[in-house]
Amino acid sequence: METIPKARDRVVREGVGTGIYVYQHENIEIRRVYIEQPVLTLIRHGTKKLSLSGGEYLIRQGEAVAVAGRQSVDVVNRAGAGGRHCSSSIAFDSSLIASHAETNAGRPEIGSALHIPAVSPALVRSFDTALNAIADKTVPLRIARHQASELLLWLSESGACFRPEKEPTLNVRIRRHIENNAAMEWNAATIAAAFAMSEATLRRKLASENTSVVEIVTDIRMSSALKLLQSTTQSVNRIAQLVGYESPSHFSMIFKQRFGFSPTTLRDRER
Repeated sequence: METIPKARDRVVREGVGTGIYVYQHENIEIRRVYIEQPVLTLIRHGTKKLSLSGGEYLIRQGEAVAVAGRQSVDVVNRAGAGGRHCSSSIAFDSSLIASHAETNAGRPEIGSALHIPAVSPALVRSFDTALNAIADKTVPLRIARHQASELLLWLSESGACFRPEKEPTLNVRIRRHIENNAAMEWNAATIAAAFAMSEATLRRKLASENTSVVEIVTDIRMSSALKLLQSTTQSVNRIAQLVGYESPSHFSMIFKQRFGFSPTTLRDRER
């Protein structure tokens, strides 16, 4: 597990998935990270501790963890030898999850998470091939999907499969609608109009799901900011703008309230 991808960004390929690279030189505890899509993570250096509804998991260097979607997770990333934490993740497209689940109906489903302590070199090669297929758009889409599906087969060989997506709640539908444009001036009126309902109906339905427009918009913006801080070298001020905050100080205050530490904490001192 010595090969570490050179990419320092979050890369998305529709129909395949999202590749996420995390590089840190600090020990960081991140509260309430929302996991939208099922994700498989390899720890390259250091450790990762996850606390979620299904229990706690400590994943060490050379190990992996599969985390089911639509849940919030508390994460502790700790640096290893050399003073760094490095991990790579793939969040799988829902169509791949559904297809894999259909052809592997007899396998147990992952509830909250599955710790994979014995990661073979062949699985690592499959993982890196899938990452490359997401990042390299010259790889034909059909082949990229095949390579990501092969990684799901490795996951099933490790003991379980991701469960297919059920009908999304209004909360999830709103998240998907706004997550790629977090900087817009989202409010109850604009979101209600997008979903062809009144503001009163929107608020009532979200209240039945124990959430609100303000909570969803803030969480999307903070989650987007966290990903950008972890995986890019853009300045804190620029990231604040990208997720909808004109005032960097206001952004920093909301971020610290949400995660428990300031945005600058995630910046590598060696960059």
